[in-house]
Amino acid sequence: MNTNYSLSGKAIVTTVAQSSSYLVLGLDDGRLHVFSTQGEVLYKLRAEFSPSSLTVRQHQLIVGCRDGSIESWDLFTGAIKDILWYDEGTIVSSSRDSSLKIWSTEDWACTHELAGHTAPVISIAIDHDTLISASHDQTCKVWDANAGTLKRTLTGHHAKIFSMDFDGKIVVSGDLIGEVRVWDAMTGLCKAILHGHKSIVNHVRLHHGLIMTAGADGSIKAWSSATSTEVWTIPQAHPNAVNSISVKDDIFVSGGSGDAVSIWQVGTGALLYKIGGHYSAIWQVGFLNQGSNKVFATFWDDGSSLAIMSLLHS
Repeated sequence: MNTNYSLSGKAIVTTVAQSSSYLVLGLDDGRLHVFSTQGEVLYKLRAEFSPSSLTVRQHQLIVGCRDGSIESWDLFTGAIKDILWYDEGTIVSSSRDSSLKIWSTEDWACTHELAGHTAPVISIAIDHDTLISASHDQTCKVWDANAGTLKRTLTGHHAKIFSMDFDGKIVVSGDLIGEVRVWDAMTGLCKAILHGHKSIVNHVRLHHGLIMTAGADGSIKAWSSATSTEVWTIPQAHPNAVNSISVKDDIFVSGGSGDAVSIWQVGTGALLYKIGGHYSAIWQVGFLNQGSNKVFATFWDDGSSLAIMSLLHS
């Protein structure tokens, strides 16, 4: 069973967040659409400025806006109360002005400002007290989130970094010219350089011993995180760029331009099936939650839309 929701108007979906209870879409005109994981429309909210990042924890939605402000909404009531969670009372925000800030959600005081990047920070990830940031300045940085101090800088990229993932031990980063680097987060050493993509590496994921990469060249690749050897490649997963991938257990979903949503096998890269329509541009795909057999996709179809689709098997 597939369900499509028109989000009305010509605004573009810029960011998506989800939890076990909510799926939230942020549009560039400031609108926030909140759905249940069953696809029920719960709220239509509006941020004061265009949202650039979202994160949800329990019933609290944190919205990072393009003007640098942060808004907090109570999703239980739909009311505004005053992007990555560090712990129960702390969030981390990154910005296009190259700054990183750690905030207390009790009084919204900035407890640490982490300086060092010289260009926009495009991705952050955290495991325990270790925070990783990736920037267009061609570096990743390793921080002690508790102390707010820089531990080391990972250098070696020769172009802007566009994607990053971190599993607590390994940092993987992909850049503008198709290079993927694998780092030891504890030592800062570059363990491997992975070549194969012809242009921007839009996404990198660490999953079950694999490094999965997706590029603007339309390809998706998997590498062994232990040996850095290529396990499989899908030369043309979508007609144009692969815009989004999401992984769950032994399957993953991908979305791109001029195609349907594709479901693949993680271990082999084999295509299982395609679902949904033939969309001109799919921006983001994901699984609704761990216990669900549904996936979502945000796409353009003469306006921004959301599709919630059932997998053919659980």
